Amino acid sequence: MESWWGPLAAFGSSVTWTLGAARYAVLSSSYSAAAINTSRALVALAFLVPALVWVSGGVPSASAELWSVSAASWGYFTISAVASLALGDVVFFGAMRRLGVPTAMAIASGYPVWSALVGVLFYGESLVPAAVAGLAMVVVGVALVILRAPLTAGAHDGRLRTERGVGIAFAFATSFFWALNTWAVSRGSIGVSPVTGNVARMSLALVLCPTIAFFARGPRRAVALSSRDLKKSFPAFFLEGVCGTLFFYYGLRHSPLAVAATLSSLSPALSYGLGLATRRERFDFLRSLGIFLVIIGLAALLGFG
Repeated sequence: MESWWGPLAAFGSSVTWTLGAARYAVLSSSYSAAAINTSRALVALAFLVPALVWVSGGVPSASAELWSVSAASWGYFTISAVASLALGDVVFFGAMRRLGVPTAMAIASGYPVWSALVGVLFYGESLVPAAVAGLAMVVVGVALVILRAPLTAGAHDGRLRTERGVGIAFAFATSFFWALNTWAVSRGSIGVSPVTGNVARMSLALVLCPTIAFFARGPRRAVALSSRDLKKSFPAFFLEGVCGTLFFYYGLRHSPLAVAATLSSLSPALSYGLGLATRRERFDFLRSLGIFLVIIGLAALLGFG
């Protein structure tokens, strides 16, 4: 059973990200992604720092543990913070605003495909037939999702096609950034505990995100959420920003990269199901088929792992 904790944690990160993204999509109409992630990092550190002090046995031990993180791991954590919290989420939020959460996730969550292609092109790895079939299903599924994606509500007719095109481009860019983040965390986590690693990542985000938020152009140029919105968003920040990041980190550290990447990318189906249950999404057969082809294809990539 112990060997299943890593994959289970990776899947848990899909669940928490699905719930968190639903709230982030609401906030994105009023705040930049960087401003949201600044508050997200603050909430996460409010829990992770005391947790690090507790598991380390005191403040001196916690400080020593952070200082013991190698320069290489700090470099990987910096890449991770940029590719996810600082830059990756900026383009993802842009995709959400234009395509909706399930469609943006269905495209962006194809990031395990990047891992497969990198393994084949640069590391001499071969794809087993199940993985080749999985890649084909992901490509077909994403194509269906794009073709059936609903247009942005409230957009002017002359901008609909442009808005959707930009959203699709942002979603594909997000998949690249998320693949980079997954690789960086898997490398930086070697020899570093999940709590220590996430304190490092969120500390870096707390420097990068306010800087980006200050220069962001959007509905509001706030550097962080208002106290009112922070209170409303606290459950999502805790569930996804604290629990989800620990799940993600632990899953990558205790599972093969392709396995953890696949299991952590199952949010499209979960998000679409949540949207249908809350009546925020309308049922569309071909779109549903596309999303589930993406999920089945990603699962087939477990053969690659």
